[in-house]
Amino acid sequence: MYAKPTRGFEARTGKGVAAGHFNIADLVLLKAVFAPAEEANVPVLVCASEGERDFLGARQIAVLVRSLREEFDLPIFLTGEYTFVTPERQNELTHRIQEKLASSKSQGVSDPEPPTPETPSALANRPPATTFVQ
Repeated sequence: MYAKPTRGFEARTGKGVAAGHFNIADLVLLKAVFAPAEEANVPVLVCASEGERDFLGARQIAVLVRSLREEFDLPIFLTGEYTFVTPERQNELTHRIQEKLASSKSQGVSDPEPPTPETPSALANRPPATTFVQ
């Protein structure tokens, strides 16, 4: 299940607010990040690298974050920033994209002009780098 962290941010201040993003490796670090956020009554994002998720357990980290959010009514969210795509999944995604392109070409859809790094659409079309878990 995904959460929309912006709701929590706006609820705290009545407008958008920047949030800290911290990498956690254990419960001590999670508490060290959470305590000042609670004191300042501001939202916070936490992340665990692949190795940390393997060590602590992704579900266990998610449960800890969720329990803090529910108990203290503070918007704290776990992000999936440090994730990767396995070669098998990359091949599957590449194949699906190629199928979609071939399908659209057979229906007479022409290739759009690829955006250059300088154009705003190059950034707008990028997939989000972060996934929020509730």
